[in-house]
Amino acid sequence: MRVQLAIFIATILLLDPQNAQACSPPNGSKLYQLIADDIDDIFYARPERLHSRGAISDEFLSRIRDVELEVCDNRSYTAWVNRDGSRVTMDVGFIEVMFFGSMSLIFGQFISTQSTEIGVLDLYEVWNIQAIPTLNDNPITVERFLEVSQQVLGQPLDLSEYPERRDLSFDIAGPFVHALGFIIGHELCHVALGHLDELALSETPISDERRRSMEEEADRCAIEIVNRDEEILGSIPGANLIGAAAAMGMQTAREAHQERIGQLQRENTFHLRPGERLEVLASVIFQDLDRRGINSPVTRSTILGVLESSNSIVEAVSLEY
Repeated sequence: MRVQLAIFIATILLLDPQNAQACSPPNGSKLYQLIADDIDDIFYARPERLHSRGAISDEFLSRIRDVELEVCDNRSYTAWVNRDGSRVTMDVGFIEVMFFGSMSLIFGQFISTQSTEIGVLDLYEVWNIQAIPTLNDNPITVERFLEVSQQVLGQPLDLSEYPERRDLSFDIAGPFVHALGFIIGHELCHVALGHLDELALSETPISDERRRSMEEEADRCAIEIVNRDEEILGSIPGANLIGAAAAMGMQTAREAHQERIGQLQRENTFHLRPGERLEVLASVIFQDLDRRGINSPVTRSTILGVLESSNSIVEAVSLEY
């Protein structure tokens, strides 16, 4: 799937995501039109593949087998599972945000080679700090992304200098696929772990302590799924968690902005407050790296850097302008 998605991304770099209407099918998103089959593959076919290899249990698969995926265009920029656990809903705007977030990681790595004063994650921070508070008013586009890239670099971005030994579209596909896989896996894990049953039986809102433990459990479960998937693909151990960290960073930054303007509803979800959410994910990720004995300084410092940058983004978009 990675090669096919890389081809799709090479195409989407020439296209713009369109303005969206109220909650409706995501017909206006050219990105989604290109990768819809790949998203379905991650949601429906990947659990079956992993189960056939003994990577997930019979019980896990039976609990999620009838769950449906619904991609909407309501510009909520998030993903969630409904109360009865029958459907996971993902907003197409969130898919676009993850795509451009992945671009910011790869472009940022390239831009940092053009100037000794620019860090690998500078574009990731600047792009999200500028884009997230204005998502509903100013849909993200390739042109706008390149303008921010030029702003960070201080001069026009010359992609002809991208290393010949690398494939830009393929590089972007990496963290994007990992981000999608983690977010989808996280929601399916809420179902498989019985969290929806617990919510349904609860007569009062769940406590913050239990909310946190549910998120930890779902994160740990989702990371195990993407780890098993990466073992099958033969990728660098731990690299998949970079995309997971970036996806959660962008989601929590969006929620921090919604909280600031009074639009974040937490009562009927598992979601924690943005800063706490990143703390939970960081703890789970580094426990997983320790458990698997992954000591690569590059992998660990990159994941830590993404999480720290995500915290900076959350703090920035939480401020009044």
